[in-house]
Amino acid sequence: MDMSITAPILYGLGARILYNQFTNASTRGFTSDNLLQGVWQGVLLCYFWTEQTEFSPAVAVGIAARVAIDYFVVGDATKSWTLVLGTFAGVLTSSLLGKLLDEGVFLYDDDAEDSYEDEGYSRHGGGEHGRSRYSPSIRDDVAKWSESRDRRDATTRLIRVDRQPTSLETEVELLRSRAAAADAKRRRRKDEQKLASFQGDHLRSHQLAWQIERYSALADSYGKEADSKLIEDVSTSLRRNRSISVDARLREYVTNGWNHHTARHPSGSVVQNHNFDAENTEITGGGFVSAPFRPTSDEWSRALD
Repeated sequence: MDMSITAPILYGLGARILYNQFTNASTRGFTSDNLLQGVWQGVLLCYFWTEQTEFSPAVAVGIAARVAIDYFVVGDATKSWTLVLGTFAGVLTSSLLGKLLDEGVFLYDDDAEDSYEDEGYSRHGGGEHGRSRYSPSIRDDVAKWSESRDRRDATTRLIRVDRQPTSLETEVELLRSRAAAADAKRRRRKDEQKLASFQGDHLRSHQLAWQIERYSALADSYGKEADSKLIEDVSTSLRRNRSISVDARLREYVTNGWNHHTARHPSGSVVQNHNFDAENTEITGGGFVSAPFRPTSDEWSRALD
């Protein structure tokens, strides 16, 4: 139980009892005052039982001794039973409040969570934001996830100390982190749904099921978007590399083909064939016949393969 719940109740009841004792405000009779004192005793016992366990037996013995004195010595059975009932009421009330707080029945607005969640959800379809419980188990999960993310980020920074990330890498990393955060929230909602089902809170379980689907859709959407950006970048790089390779091979093939198709005719006349252009043919000195190289369709296919 959280001390912030039990201690204020204890102080408030104690102040009320002192106010009734030192003023004339106790106009409701001794029964109400005794009941109030019994509730204060119950809260006191519950506080020591949860916060100062080593002193709880002494407090319990003191309460029992006071009830026994009122019953056996003073002979006021009504006061004794009123104190007993008030003590049980104080213990039960304090325990119930502490349990409700620990299990997260106090709701908080889901809009107060990370700002990127609202932005991402509105972009992926919108809708009403749910409300969620806030429990120590959730705080532990968030702390563990944050610590793991910090270690991963620190390792990444050490590895890339001499290299600045590109805009694509930054965008993909942001999408990956959003997907991881959405998946973490989905797991937490799933744990809360199990707890709600175990407690018989079917309405809460139904609300959490809707939130689980929502965070699953967000995680899948962010992950697919990051994958598509990586695939697009890889495809662009492959096409660019293939284009450069094909251009180099074509230049090499054309150059080799030009040299290969330089013919020599003994008489120095123009030779007409499918590899020579009669209009642009030049007769070089020494009887060489030189013509521009015109690759056929099969030669183009072999060059591109």
